Amino acid sequence: MTRTELDDILKLLYYKEFANRDLLPIIKKFSSIQNKILIDYKAFRDWIKQGLKKAGFYEAQLQKRANKEGTKFNPLAQSQIQEKIKVL
Repeated sequence: MTRTELDDILKLLYYKEFANRDLLPIIKKFSSIQNKILIDYKAFRDWIKQGLKKAGFYEAQLQKRANKEGTKFNPLAQSQIQEKIKVL
């Protein structure tokens, strides 16, 4: 995937958030060593996952699912969270 393709995809999927933003400086951090135009998608994906984890996204999603299913959510159940992260 190229820098421009990733920029276009993100702007299509998240138009409101990224329409007027220049994402290339962030995307450039994940350029392939061999070819600076290509993106190391795995590193980019892992960076996004790490940011979501820090922001509490996974815990919020598990809480939402527990509420929907009518079960209790234990925020200390890290094994549950880790399993959900592996799925992504």
